[in-house]
Amino acid sequence: MMTHVVFGGHSPIAIGITKLLSQEEDVYHFSREVDNLLKNQFQNNSHVNFKTFSLQDDGSIDLEQIIKELAEIDPHTVIFAGRFRGINYDSLEMYKFEVLFPIKIIESFTLAKSRLTNIIFLCSPAGTKVVPDQDIFYHVNKASIDQIVRYYSVNVPKVRFNGISPGAFVLKDRNVDFYNSNTVIRDRIKDFIPTNEMVKVEDIALLTRFLISSEAKQINGQILQIDGGYRNKEESTNLFN
Repeated sequence: MMTHVVFGGHSPIAIGITKLLSQEEDVYHFSREVDNLLKNQFQNNSHVNFKTFSLQDDGSIDLEQIIKELAEIDPHTVIFAGRFRGINYDSLEMYKFEVLFPIKIIESFTLAKSRLTNIIFLCSPAGTKVVPDQDIFYHVNKASIDQIVRYYSVNVPKVRFNGISPGAFVLKDRNVDFYNSNTVIRDRIKDFIPTNEMVKVEDIALLTRFLISSEAKQINGQILQIDGGYRNKEESTNLFN
């Protein structure tokens, strides 16, 4: 049986990944806060172990303690699926959590023997394209995550690094009511996607499970798009629709 670590908190995608992997294997799910809302997602699944981020006096993540906990868990897989969620937007704190934090985790594993074989990152379209409602720092962070995948895939032997980029249209628990109430918007999005179907959280979880399996043993350093193919469209064709 394999053991996985998911840094994801209350992210719907992270929760979906943990749900799928924990059907048969042990998963340690890290979150800033482990509340009943999070626990109820798993209905007392014995394969799910909750971990709260250890914090220092200034409120920052206690990295040394987390590295120690990871060494004790000794996972086969680490999945970085969390997003910076602060009360106020702070580009520096986002960079620390989404970029510096995983780099330091990865570097700690390169110095010690472990069972680690796979590291998966949740990536973003903003890593390669300009997203209108986000600033430059957001884009730099997302591009950095893509480069983390590529850099370590050729610099850390025997560990595979891959990223999953879901795109903008993912059907989640938190937005399903919106789409059900706004069928015109939902149908236009579906018409825009070549598969005529929005990506679901379960689709992303299934791709994650495949990437950490032996069947994907030669997939390394890739950012896989899971968006139904819409990013292959020529943008100018949509100007007249």
